Amino acid sequence: MQRTPEARSFYTQISRIAFVGSAILLVNSWGAIAPLPAHSATLKQNLSTQNLQIIEGAIAPNESKEHLIFGSARQTLTINLASAQVNAVFTLIAPDGKILASNTTSWIGSLQTTGQYRVIISSTRGGAIYSMRYTLR
Repeated sequence: MQRTPEARSFYTQISRIAFVGSAILLVNSWGAIAPLPAHSATLKQNLSTQNLQIIEGAIAPNESKEHLIFGSARQTLTINLASAQVNAVFTLIAPDGKILASNTTSWIGSLQTTGQYRVIISSTRGGAIYSMRYTLR
């Protein structure tokens, strides 16, 4: 598929990744939004090796939200979760199903396998508005 110069420019200026339900949306430095192309495995890999990513969201009481981070073996993943009411925590699950962290607000570690790492955010009480920051190097 041939991309126009405008489309190539959009994808080289990505500043944030937003997760809405199961969709992955890309936000460029001008605030324009586009869905992640389904055929773009290379783009997924490049996006997941950028330094700081910020994901903001909200969860209702007794609800959780799952975010996926693609990581490669031997990369270092750092996750920090903040919430206005200090009531959001996350569980980190490796591609093989092993729980790496549970009910915490921060984690840093070296990834052992390549694949999708699941970050499940939940609230310790009531609903929560959160901001998750992560780096993958």
